[in-house]
Amino acid sequence: MEKILIAYFSWSGNSEYIANLLKSELKADIFHIQADKKYSNSYAVAVAQVAKEKLSKEKIQLLNKLENINDYNKIILIYPAWWFTCPNVVLSFLETFDSKGKTIIPICNHNGGGLGKSIEDIKKTCPDAEIKSGFAIKKPDVKKTETFSAVLEYIQA
Repeated sequence: MEKILIAYFSWSGNSEYIANLLKSELKADIFHIQADKKYSNSYAVAVAQVAKEKLSKEKIQLLNKLENINDYNKIILIYPAWWFTCPNVVLSFLETFDSKGKTIIPICNHNGGGLGKSIEDIKKTCPDAEIKSGFAIKKPDVKKTETFSAVLEYIQA
């Protein structure tokens, strides 16, 4: 039987919004990926924090860990695009488990950069998983009904 996990990281609330809609629709379990440090509420300051993380290739410590990750064979991964890829905290989460036999379905929300190189970075982090092509949602479209319909179609394809 297919067991689905929705794992998300959210800074502005967009990823969390998408994750909660999917949780209800798919009857899936949900996990909030959180860093053990805080990101500023100020966009400009958060961008600077993230730039430093990306440039230094900083491994982010997680606030919590999902103990039963091996129970899931499909992971819907929802994240914002930061510096044209997924946040380091998302990559840190992906490093916590053996990806062999898992399908990862990336969903990215962004301000204009799309998926960037996030799919490539996820593939490098989880070389033994099947990584879907990815679905990008532009920030103004996050809460549109047609966006949610398109996301469901992508997941079920």
